Amino acid sequence: MMSREIDVALVGLYLRGFGVLPWRGWRNIAHLFWRTVPTFAEMPGLLREHGYREAAAVLEVPGHLDAAWDLIEDRRALSPANPLFPARWRQSKFCPPAVWAKNLSQLPPAGTRPLAVVGSRQPPKQCLDFVSLAVRQLETSEPGLAWHVVSGGAEGCDVAAEGASQAPVSVLPFGLNFARADHACFSVVAPSEPFGTMNAMERNALIFTFGARAIVGHCELGSGGAWHGAVGALRAGETPVGVYTGEFVGEGLCGDGGAVFAGADFPASVFPGAKGLMSARAVPLRGVAEAVGWVQSEVAMRHLFEAEEVRLASVG
Repeated sequence: MMSREIDVALVGLYLRGFGVLPWRGWRNIAHLFWRTVPTFAEMPGLLREHGYREAAAVLEVPGHLDAAWDLIEDRRALSPANPLFPARWRQSKFCPPAVWAKNLSQLPPAGTRPLAVVGSRQPPKQCLDFVSLAVRQLETSEPGLAWHVVSGGAEGCDVAAEGASQAPVSVLPFGLNFARADHACFSVVAPSEPFGTMNAMERNALIFTFGARAIVGHCELGSGGAWHGAVGALRAGETPVGVYTGEFVGEGLCGDGGAVFAGADFPASVFPGAKGLMSARAVPLRGVAEAVGWVQSEVAMRHLFEAEEVRLASVG
């Protein structure tokens, strides 16, 4: 449910660097608010009635809710009760109760679907070419089939994907005071907090759950954020994950591979990290054409069914 009062309360309670409470159990309070839709004046009493005394005390701090309201008005923060909050995060077990935001006026146009694109910081050049070409083709698809990029702002595959995108979204592992991007950005980290390993791990999970599909442009076998993020996403099962194998870029063959995959027998030219993710049930993407076809497969079928329903209705 979208509600300005609930949005302000969740930001006031849980926004890191501004709110006070740890995230553990935040959904219980959010569901209580969504069931009852209280006013600001009713919230402290409602929280105390259900045993949330600390949360009630936070909302009663003079000026605290006013400051949270100002952050939301300035589009610097938002919660799942805000219509600009990423829709797929609301459905995820990794959903944050509040996030910092920047450049929300640059969010992708309505009707485009989020595609998570990640990869290592120093991949082979063919991986950067693959990522750039795939993004351009998917973003210029016909209306109803177009996608937009969600990535992490890191060197390598992330920057290649964001650079090829017309309206990328970054989920960053550091505070937005350090963000230099002119496109839309989100972070669960306090504004002045620098990069940290735990922040990066949390960011990786949010990138994958943001996307309706996820493409790994390159990863090192068993190490790095792209590898661990993809393995976590495959285990969570919330987002289908495809991985570039390294065989083709566009039309041309890379290396000495090109064989069709059969069970666990992979061509020698497949990147080791790709082999590992494929063993974990990631979808092998040998080149741009396969990547675009795989990303579009589900949405294309839905698009065709919707068009057929419209046609039949007009005939009837």
